[in-house]
Amino acid sequence: MAVQSWLDHFSENTREVYAVLGILIIGSATYIRDLGSFSLIGWDESLYALVVRSIVENGHWIAPRLQFLHRGPIVTEPFMEKPPFVFWVQAVSVTVLGDSEFALRLPSALATIATAIVIYWFLRRYSVGAGLFGAVSFLTMPYVFAGFNAGRTGSTDALFVFFGTLALCTLWVATADDRRDIFYVGAGATVLMLLSKGFAAGVFAIIALPVLAVRWKWLWKNRVPAATATVVATVAVLAWPTVMYMRYGDPFINIIFINHVVERAASYSTFPFVQAFPAFTDPWLFVVPAAVVARFRSQMERLLVFSVWWVVAVLAFFSLTAGGPWYIAPAFPGLAVAVGIILDDAVSRTPRRAVAVLICLGLGLLISPRLPIQLVPVVTNGLRSPPSGLRYLLGIGVFSVVVGFGLVRQLDLWPENIDWTKSQLIGLVLAGLLLSAPVAISGSWAVNEGNLGKSAHEHTSPDATVYLADGVIQNHPPNWYGFSYYSERSISRVPLSDVKSGMVIVVPESRLNELQCEYTVLDQQPIAGAEFALLEIDCSTRQPS
Repeated sequence: MAVQSWLDHFSENTREVYAVLGILIIGSATYIRDLGSFSLIGWDESLYALVVRSIVENGHWIAPRLQFLHRGPIVTEPFMEKPPFVFWVQAVSVTVLGDSEFALRLPSALATIATAIVIYWFLRRYSVGAGLFGAVSFLTMPYVFAGFNAGRTGSTDALFVFFGTLALCTLWVATADDRRDIFYVGAGATVLMLLSKGFAAGVFAIIALPVLAVRWKWLWKNRVPAATATVVATVAVLAWPTVMYMRYGDPFINIIFINHVVERAASYSTFPFVQAFPAFTDPWLFVVPAAVVARFRSQMERLLVFSVWWVVAVLAFFSLTAGGPWYIAPAFPGLAVAVGIILDDAVSRTPRRAVAVLICLGLGLLISPRLPIQLVPVVTNGLRSPPSGLRYLLGIGVFSVVVGFGLVRQLDLWPENIDWTKSQLIGLVLAGLLLSAPVAISGSWAVNEGNLGKSAHEHTSPDATVYLADGVIQNHPPNWYGFSYYSERSISRVPLSDVKSGMVIVVPESRLNELQCEYTVLDQQPIAGAEFALLEIDCSTRQPS
């Protein structure tokens, strides 16, 4: 008996090792591969890259500084719009790996893979299959690997979602299994979540409300350690803003809360989150209706209800407060938990749910934007070309085979000499690799803006200032942070009437006739619907006015 027990334990551990390996294969192929092969995105990503450079080069760890290009005069001031933890992580990456797109994005990529591991750990308490389905579905949601400010960009959102997911999952496990140690891990994750994106963490507090309401008795029974963890976490969270307030006073509060939260929520146009959700989560949202065909085990049913609340709370919250498409990134792990529960039950316990999953997938193809025939239009704004067409159909086909094999197994038709666990894992990994890809997120705007910056770097000395023609920032969509990052030069603005010999300046080609000096064209790039020229000015012989 002891030998058999050891063999069973070894077999279970082996299955888990294979499952985690499968998750890492998809994660590495989709999020690590070609991570540095495309230019920084023109707004958040390149802006954050400049903040990180300030930390690495000048040691501004507490109050990183930024040369602001998008508001009023160009000035260098402390960047107080977000807490610094993500920038600290990026700064460590850049210090170790060098200042590059890969180093700036690596923390986001690793955080995304880590989020999948957390989902696996959370669901494997019920079954390895549920954990595997949940993790794979998360990694292969189109917005996670092909969206702005997502897993393949150097933004704050991926780490924020990781810490928020870890905090929620550990809260559930700690209160369900009476695990104080897990509760402390969740408290630490909450601190880092708040230090990653500040007030945006409120959405995770809303998601957690049902758990706190239902399991208040556990919190009361453990009130002393819970209160201690809360106090320590509060002190840790408040340390940075306290230092910042002591340094900068009310302007810090105005920027991080009034301007960046209250005014932004009031002024942003509402993004159609609900209409975009099918495209952002294709094909995994399509299987959710299969949940209604039969009851689940009580534990799984409670968790399924919570995961649905998780998704709905995020969509509702940001539909009311507005924001860009990346704001609903916290909903994706919740959907992955629901998908893991539904699919595991479909392939291992409920044959009619397996049939329902296959039907739902087929119907989902009718609205998928990843196929040329789309009967119901959905919003795809913020999404950059996930695998589509034949490759997408192959991925759906392989996944459907996995579900079909699960149905065959439940009907006692599965060959005994074939290992179901390995077959399921191989099928899921193959489907995941077909449904996801290492997408280049930046478009032509960012690439061309970066190229113009690289030309400015090539044609100027390290201590030089590169100029933008007055009106360029105000009248053209690019914010020029990408240009600033790649040029590695100080930026200033100048009226075209005040240019002097030796200046290197960016001018819209439509305004070249305003120049009264000769010039040499160093580079030309189309950016955001306009043509821009990088010029070196020579006023030794002025053009006639």
